[in-house]
Amino acid sequence: MASCPNSTRSNPAGSVLKYASQTIDTKGDTRMSSHALETAFSIETSGIKFGPGVTREVGYEMKRLGARRVMVVTDPRMAQHDAVSITMSSLKDEGIDAVLFDGVHVEPTDVSFKSAISFASEGGFDGYVAVGGGSSIDTAKAANLYATYPADLLTYVNAPIGEGRPVPGPLKPLIAIPTTSGTGSETTGVAIFDLLEMKAKTGISHRALRPVMGLVDPNNARTLPRMVGRVQRVRRALSRPGVLHRPALQQARRAGAPRPPSLVSGLQPHQRRLGDSRHRDGLPQPGQGGQRPRR
Repeated sequence: MASCPNSTRSNPAGSVLKYASQTIDTKGDTRMSSHALETAFSIETSGIKFGPGVTREVGYEMKRLGARRVMVVTDPRMAQHDAVSITMSSLKDEGIDAVLFDGVHVEPTDVSFKSAISFASEGGFDGYVAVGGGSSIDTAKAANLYATYPADLLTYVNAPIGEGRPVPGPLKPLIAIPTTSGTGSETTGVAIFDLLEMKAKTGISHRALRPVMGLVDPNNARTLPRMVGRVQRVRRALSRPGVLHRPALQQARRAGAPRPPSLVSGLQPHQRRLGDSRHRDGLPQPGQGGQRPRR
């Protein structure tokens, strides 16, 4: 039995270990491989601060990052939410000039992105805070990018729709304060939008877009609609290993495979009774029109 000098693991005799530089036959022969495999990878993510009331720490965190004039990005409805008022107060308490932009479009478009970019470019900001769902956070990422490195909108947009140019350098600090639990945009370097002219959804992807910190405050999700919460539970369920995605599921059914267990089988009884709360969520009642739910 043999092992690689850079590894503490051993394999059964006769097996072959593949490393980036060479292939090692555990019977004793070491030979260079023309099909060397890369085995190293790195994981990077935003810092996350979690806890009830952590929204109030955004001023401290922004001051620590050296920001003095901050653009607070949100949508018109969220602008009336406590999360935004607490954010504005926290920034001002730390002596930071906080300016509110509440023009985020839910499911951003190139038009709404350009509006936020124009606001950011004229404002001379050295920091950004996004309060809301993925739409607000993605809009803040785009505003930060294009205000820092001005260019045509399609310059940094992913190919083949855009030019796909990399972000030239570091951006201003961005702190995300999510108020939903679905997109995870507070930890990603992706900003998604609809390009209206092409009727296509595209985006920008680069690690520099990633917020430096996400302040995840459960208090901000207290007024989250019940249906949104259910959608997030289903989304998380579908992302678990072993759950078939629709194309694979349809192919399996055509081949005569048995129907898999229901996704709601593991939920509590009060969570299974989706029909009992249809009237509260504005969904059509059985027999009152609307499409029949797919099984």
